[in-house]
Amino acid sequence: MKRIISYCIALIVWLISDQARAQLDNSFFSWKHRHAETGTFRLHVENLNYFRNVEYKTVVDEGRTLLGFQFAPEVSYQISPRFLVSGGVYAKRDFGGADFEQFMPTFQLKYAHKKHAFIFGRLEGNMDHRLIEPALDPERIIFDRTENGFQYLLNDTLIDLDIWADWQKAIYMNSPYREVFDAGITGRLKPISKNRLEVDIPFVLLAHHKGGEIDTSGLQAVSQFTLYSGVELTYKPSAGALKAVRGGAYVLNYQDVSNRAETFIDGLGQYAFIDFRWDRFGVMANYWDSHQFESITGDVLYHSTSRQNPQKYILDYRKLWMLRLYYEQEITEDLGLLVRTNTIRDVNEETFEFIAEFYLRWTPEFDLSNGNR
Repeated sequence: MKRIISYCIALIVWLISDQARAQLDNSFFSWKHRHAETGTFRLHVENLNYFRNVEYKTVVDEGRTLLGFQFAPEVSYQISPRFLVSGGVYAKRDFGGADFEQFMPTFQLKYAHKKHAFIFGRLEGNMDHRLIEPALDPERIIFDRTENGFQYLLNDTLIDLDIWADWQKAIYMNSPYREVFDAGITGRLKPISKNRLEVDIPFVLLAHHKGGEIDTSGLQAVSQFTLYSGVELTYKPSAGALKAVRGGAYVLNYQDVSNRAETFIDGLGQYAFIDFRWDRFGVMANYWDSHQFESITGDVLYHSTSRQNPQKYILDYRKLWMLRLYYEQEITEDLGLLVRTNTIRDVNEETFEFIAEFYLRWTPEFDLSNGNR
């Protein structure tokens, strides 16, 4: 009987999804420091080597190849059982470039106690927010990985919560530009969490703002919001080579509440996925259906206006089918490999797009207090 109920729930999710599919597991990119014993100094190395090739025929976005590396060593000190402070540098360089595209100091102060955590400085953000692609561009892991501001995290048996503000550009008196920040609230209800069956209900509110009262830019304030919710299901078979089947469906809403909207006043999207995962290999099918949808932080591929020429190319309705293949392997404890491909069929434009990705991530930690790893 329990097995029949499990299959029925999976079928319901599939029917809800009908035409919508896609939540990638991006835990491979998680950038978090573990708490250690009080008084301990540790060296954390974050090294991500990337290759991302985008072959697009659509007028919405342009094809490109990104090849390079990120290197971010940080030293942490466990002040007390609840407080951890860390600092270092973040550097990013694309091969073939004349210099580093990004080079900046990093700092983080983290308070963690039981199921709560507060962070000031470098956030546990980007892919750690667990957002779907229409709301967070996966390419940000390459060109905009570090987020800085403040964050509150709650990890409970019934709910996960992530509240943050990523301050991107500050202004001062008579600055000739606007301040810029993103903020978000992401939650995940967990009404069912059994050995083989999990049901999650995500709910998300994202905000993007440009403005200020002491600048001299003369530009209007911009305030845009992305909201979405849905249902996700994970079923783990008791035997066999198949490790897990995941499915989910989401409804998204875009709102521009500026005095004069930059593109659309509002928009709507539907997004869903079905994902089959074996030990290291996985296959995912996705679908996207939208009307006048935009999201500043989302992947441009899902937008209704073109990045190439937003005045000329406006596609009110978007409909995309996707088929993804991925392979993930933990080579050693500190070294991981991720390979992905994505073939996209644009139904309305009648084009095929293709994405190929390769990531090699090295994340050793060293105990500087006694010289051990």
